[in-house]
Amino acid sequence: MTAGPVVDQLAAYYQSQNLPVVFLEQGTSNPLGNRYSRFWQAYRGGTAYYPLVIIDSGHRYTQGPRDYYNDWKALIDEELARPALAQFEVYGRRDGDAYWAGGRLTNLSGDTLSNAANAAAITLLVYEEARVGVTGRYVRAAANQTIVAPLAPGASVDFTLQSGPLSGVNWDKVHALVLVDYLPQGYSGAYDMLQAATPVPLSDTVSPASLRFMVDPTRPGGAEQQ
Repeated sequence: MTAGPVVDQLAAYYQSQNLPVVFLEQGTSNPLGNRYSRFWQAYRGGTAYYPLVIIDSGHRYTQGPRDYYNDWKALIDEELARPALAQFEVYGRRDGDAYWAGGRLTNLSGDTLSNAANAAAITLLVYEEARVGVTGRYVRAAANQTIVAPLAPGASVDFTLQSGPLSGVNWDKVHALVLVDYLPQGYSGAYDMLQAATPVPLSDTVSPASLRFMVDPTRPGGAEQQ
């Protein structure tokens, strides 16, 4: 079976099990949110063959033909067993023809996070439930924010992110994912995703400054097909 239908099968399986796994697809001709770079940082080899897949920003990855269902499921299940290394309070909403997300990130890892030390960054990925490529979840826009001031273990930082404009989308099918990743072993290793969260919908009539929304801190496994 080709990769696309297998992704949809896996997405349906994890949804039926109420497990926090999100599958996102991008084309390699116009990748958004630095996700393509995460594969190559992890692969660090020569020629790679489609499909290129990263799980948790490249902590695990695959490339080329394989037993898609069983291989990908095994890697995702391994990621689900890992503890969360960050916690998000995050909310989001449509902002005109863009998507806005904001909240607070708390560092639960043992590392101090910063762009200078380990390329730590928060990323917003906005996707549509639409079969643009070979699966039903296609990334339409993205935004990044590096962690500038060192974020010590246990410390928190507030953030806001806004995507570029989205055109030709069905906003009823548009969703978002916010994640934080970094290079735990320096630039000789792969990126690792500390945590990801789905923003809690925020009404335009409510002031973001007056609310805090908590999401399940259980570490989600995120599989991304390039």
